[in-house]
Amino acid sequence: KNKMEHSIAGWIGGAIGIIVGHPLDTVKIRLQTQGVSGRLIRYTSPMHSFMDICKTEGVRGLYKGLVSPVIGAGMLNAVVFGAYGYSMSLIQPEGGLVKLSSLCLASMSTALVQTPISCVTELVKLRMQVQGIGEMYYSHILHRQNIPSC
Repeated sequence: KNKMEHSIAGWIGGAIGIIVGHPLDTVKIRLQTQGVSGRLIRYTSPMHSFMDICKTEGVRGLYKGLVSPVIGAGMLNAVVFGAYGYSMSLIQPEGGLVKLSSLCLASMSTALVQTPISCVTELVKLRMQVQGIGEMYYSHILHRQNIPSC
């Protein structure tokens, strides 16, 4: 039961953090991708970007690409908690003082498992965030239509 509670708490905390921070992430991504691949330089500052997205796309425009990281947060936290716990059980004997080397090895093995999952969710999120600048390519996270090569 304790492991399940930790996983649920981690998912909820991660989801809330993503929901709160996502508008700022969208503004950051829009600023970073302007002028790339022929995109027009449209924004002069983060505030200008924020206001323009709200004006042209509505508040929902700030939350483009939100579904992927929120869903991914649950899966990712479950994987991270599980992989770390399993790694520590293999590396560190029960009841002993936790060694720094054990923490490092368990963390590295967790990162090897976590990275492929987080890369996919980030890619989907980023592609959803930059749409609306020109043509629309994605209507939701599983939809693909006329996507130019990266």
